[in-house]
Amino acid sequence: MKLRRSLPYLLAALLLLAAAAFLTLRFGWFDTATAPVILPDTTPLRPGGSGGLSDGHLTLAEVTPETVQAVIATFSRPDSYSRELRVRSLWEGGEAAWDVQVWQKYGATRIRIRSGEDEPVRNVLLLEGDVCVWYEGNDSLFLGRTEEADMADALQMIPSYEDVLALDPEQILEAAYVERGGVGCILVTAEEKPTGCLLRYYVSVETGLLEAAERLDGDELIYSMTASQADLAAPEDGYFVPGG
Repeated sequence: MKLRRSLPYLLAALLLLAAAAFLTLRFGWFDTATAPVILPDTTPLRPGGSGGLSDGHLTLAEVTPETVQAVIATFSRPDSYSRELRVRSLWEGGEAAWDVQVWQKYGATRIRIRSGEDEPVRNVLLLEGDVCVWYEGNDSLFLGRTEEADMADALQMIPSYEDVLALDPEQILEAAYVERGGVGCILVTAEEKPTGCLLRYYVSVETGLLEAAERLDGDELIYSMTASQADLAAPEDGYFVPGG
């Protein structure tokens, strides 16, 4: 396999696209005012504990808009897992969809994105700020760095549910314990400012991972993400080899 460092302008383009994806997710969840961003990906999840709720004796039935931020603060993501995501961005007259595979192991993250049968499959490996991007069927590896702590979420095209902790409590419209697809979740619905869109998060109480998310403009769904059940076994080391 041929390993080469990309030219500075290629790295700049890569990280610019990564930053665009990050900002799009953080401030718009694929705002319908612009076409969806097609990105080469990059960034590590923050390592967490064993996942799920902490040892605090939480009565899930008492989750309310007033208490949910305290509940979310007890969650931690697992150190290691693998799972698949389906992400959709919808706008008037069209939509785009991505199938995303994610492998996480003690701070290293591998992301694989397929956006269509005729599109190249993109892979990103993230380890301690180092970023390696490659396309299947192409033996070139593009190397770079990222300092964004939450970039892994953005490059999976999912929101960081921990942002709930920074919300003004008045933005939280609904919070409850619910079951979704047989998985116990904390549901949080919040109003996005200044757009007025509704943001909806479903966070697993068993794994501490985001199970699903939606963004609605009025009654119109403009973004959705759903996840398969996470496998909490540590992925094999081969997933974290550049070009592998």
